[in-house]
Amino acid sequence: MFCPPEFDVDGRYHAKPATVWSLGILLFVMVCGSYPDDKDLHMISKNDWSNPDPSQECCWIICSCLQLDPQWRIILEEMQLHDRFMVMK
Repeated sequence: MFCPPEFDVDGRYHAKPATVWSLGILLFVMVCGSYPDDKDLHMISKNDWSNPDPSQECCWIICSCLQLDPQWRIILEEMQLHDRFMVMK
């Protein structure tokens, strides 16, 4: 499940987009308590997924990570700069 879809299609992947995919799966599991099913992934790919438990911001981050096309995923460096992941000192 943590393996990005491009690996299943052509057996290859790039490290950073694959890491973003894996982080998206992990975040989904953490907030939803289960792995995304095909229906979830279909809705996520259309940026039409929401869940009443996590915030809209959290749903947006999950959708940004779990785009089927790696070119449409959030960039790892951008993800690190997102407000949710910034640590206050």
